Amino acid sequence: MSGLTVKVEQEAYRPGEIIRGTCAWTDAFEHAESFAIRLVWFTSGKGDRDFRTVAEIELPMAEARSPESFEFVSPHRPLSFTGQLISLQWSVEVVAFPSKRSARADFAVTHGEEPIALTDKSDEATELGAKRAWFRMGKV
Repeated sequence: MSGLTVKVEQEAYRPGEIIRGTCAWTDAFEHAESFAIRLVWFTSGKGDRDFRTVAEIELPMAEARSPESFEFVSPHRPLSFTGQLISLQWSVEVVAFPSKRSARADFAVTHGEEPIALTDKSDEATELGAKRAWFRMGKV
């Protein structure tokens, strides 16, 4: 265990909702100079990976108290999704400086209760009578 934790109150947030949570650290971080609490999204899966920091709260050690509460406004986009090739996930992470040790709590930004599920519907299209693929590479 790193001695650094972050928790959010819910597993999913609708766009515009308030993301509330807490982060905490043990005495092992008494020599940290500062902490950053960040609202981030990242992709995972095949291909290039993207990562963006959307908002950040900087806490100099002189002002930091463990546990520390935070609030962010849930963004309107991008929405969380999962697919066969790529997924997009939202997180709140806390980073201690200068060590850059970190912890994160994942959640979804969605209009429902779970991330959007991207599925391959080609089998269903064939069952409905489609004679050829919806998308084709190369010469037609």
